[in-house]
Formats: sequence, structure tokens, C-alpha cells
Amino acid sequence: PGLRNVVNASNRHMTTFLNIMRSEAFDSFVKQYPNATSQELAAVARWINVSTGRGDWGASSYNVMSKIFFAPRFTASRIQTPFMILENLKNPRVRKQIAKDYAAFAATTGTLLGLAALGGLEVGTDPRNSDWGKIKTGNMRVDIFGGFQQPARVIARMVADITDRSGVTGKDYRQMEREIDPLELI
Repeated sequence: PGLRNVVNASNRHMTTFLNIMRSEAFDSFVKQYPNATSQELAAVARWINVSTGRGDWGASSYNVMSKIFFAPRFTASRIQTPFMILENLKNPRVRKQIAKDYAAFAATTGTLLGLAALGGLEVGTDPRNSDWGKIKTGNMRVDIFGGFQQPARVIARMVADITDRSGVTGKDYRQMEREIDPLELI
């Protein structure tokens, strides 16, 4: 019973923190675009929710799903987030906000990986390797991407494929390793 109270308090704390963070992100968009349409506000609200772990597959049975699967809304968000910019192609201000968030995420993870490398830790730099974007220390791998390492690695592999085909990189790889079909990769 005592542990349950601690767990429940921790859950309330995290839920409150994330709700405040989401609310502040929304308020920041409204402050930047005070004349935003209701369509833009709905789109940015959806972006904020999906990108912070509150994905939505339209299923009304998340309570049932959470009994079977671990964090189904979080899992949905990790699949939906990379495609949110495509969903908002006709919404330039929301698309711009999403692009800024992507850039900030890339800059933050890149900086952390660079600092880890400068600190003497091994960092995976080859997108062909499953340790790409991870900090390695001994047998332990630290994934700082928060569930976005896999889609980021797919994009990095596509870029590596382009540079391999042009001869800039990949000289040490066999022809089969250099020419990867993007659809097969996805």
C-alpha cells in the first residue's frame, strides 16, 4: 500500500508536468501567431500531443489496449510523429513549427552525441550499424533519441545510400551493401 501511494504520486507528477509542457508549447504557438485559424490551432495541438507521446490511432479502447500492450498511445506517437509534417503540408505555419521542432531535436541529439564522443565515450556514427546514434560504454547502449532512433536511422541510411552510390562514401563496402532499395529499407 505504501509503494502504491508513491507510484500514484509519481504518476500524477509526471502527468501534470507533461500537461504543463504541452500547454506552454501551445501557448507559445498562439503567442507567435495570434491570428491563427481554428484549423491551425487544432493541427498544432495534434502535433504537440503526438510528438510528446500522446498518439492517437482513433481507437477508443486505449484502456483495454493498455491491459495487453505497454503504452499503446506512446507507441502510436512514435509511429505518427515522423509523418506529421506530411499531414500538415497545406498548413504552412504549423509545418514551419514542426520543422523547427525537428531541427531542435536533431541539434540537441547531435550535440549530446558530440559531447559524449568528446568525453571519450564511443558513439555509433555509421547508419548501416544498429548502434548508429547510440552512446556505447562497455556492453551498454544508451539511446538518447527517445524512441525516434529507428526512423532517424532510416533517413540516415537513405542519405548514406545516396552518398555510397555517388562514390563519396562506402568504398569499403561490397556493391550489395552500397545499393539498398529505399522501399526495402523502410
